[in-house]
Amino acid sequence: MAAEAHSDAVHVINNLKEFNELAAAHKYLILDFTAVWCPPCKIIKPIFERLAREHTPPGGKGPLAFATVDVDEATDVARKFEVSAMPTFIFAVNGEATGVDVLTQAPPLDAPSVLKVDDGSGRLKAIQGANPPALYEAVKQVAKLAKAEGGAGAAEDAGSVEVTAEA
Repeated sequence: MAAEAHSDAVHVINNLKEFNELAAAHKYLILDFTAVWCPPCKIIKPIFERLAREHTPPGGKGPLAFATVDVDEATDVARKFEVSAMPTFIFAVNGEATGVDVLTQAPPLDAPSVLKVDDGSGRLKAIQGANPPALYEAVKQVAKLAKAEGGAGAAEDAGSVEVTAEA
C-alpha cells in the first residue's frame, strides 16, 4: 500500500516499503520524523503542513513531496535515517539524506535545536528540534531545486529567514 495522505499535501509513511514507493515517485522528499507523544512535534506540525501546502502542486505531482514518519510506527524508516530525537526533519534526494545548501546566519533560537551538517559538502542534512526558521529556509531551498526541474506549484518564497549551519 502506498503512503496515505495525511493532509492534501503531506503523505504518511508507515514503513520502509511506503518510503521507497514515495522516493521512487518524487526526487526530493522532506520528511518529518515525529511521535504522537512529542510536544515540540505538535507545535511545529501546522508549520510543516502549511509549507507542504504552499510547495506541493495540485494532485501531488512533481519532484517534491512532504511526508510524516511516526518513529513508533515506522521504526524501519527511523532506523534507515538514524533518527534519535523528535521532531527531526530529513531532506532526501533520490531516497538518501544528501542535504540542502542554506544560508549561514540566523537569529537566536528560543527552542533547543541541532542542525546536522555534512562535513564534506557543508549541506544541511537534518534539523533536530522545532526550529521554524531553519525549516522555512531548508524547504525554500528544496522547493527551488524542484521548481528548477519543472516542479509546477512550488512557491517562489516561503519567507525570508537565515539559518546557522553548525554541526
